[in-house]
Amino acid sequence: MGQNAVQLGQGAMQFFISLGLMLYVAFFMLRDGQKLIALLVGRDTKLPDYIVLLSTLGGFVVFGMNGFVIGPLVAALFVAFWGIFMREFNMAEVAEGEEMLE
Repeated sequence: MGQNAVQLGQGAMQFFISLGLMLYVAFFMLRDGQKLIALLVGRDTKLPDYIVLLSTLGGFVVFGMNGFVIGPLVAALFVAFWGIFMREFNMAEVAEGEEMLE
């Protein structure tokens, strides 16, 4: 009986230590997380900081730990495709306008 109480006490202590560590990490990630994520991910992608933050958090939610890379990658691809689409769409619109003028 005494052995079970010791094991229960050790389990509870491990739980509270892990809970405290999670709260400590969560506090600093919320406080400094945007700067840290933007520094690690957004430096070379030339994406705005808020897009990097939202895509990283969304990647964590959808893909887990791999979302740290996959989320901003999907966001960068979306922004690149959107730029290509807008450039091509505007070129087609300009060409149609020139045909109407002739």
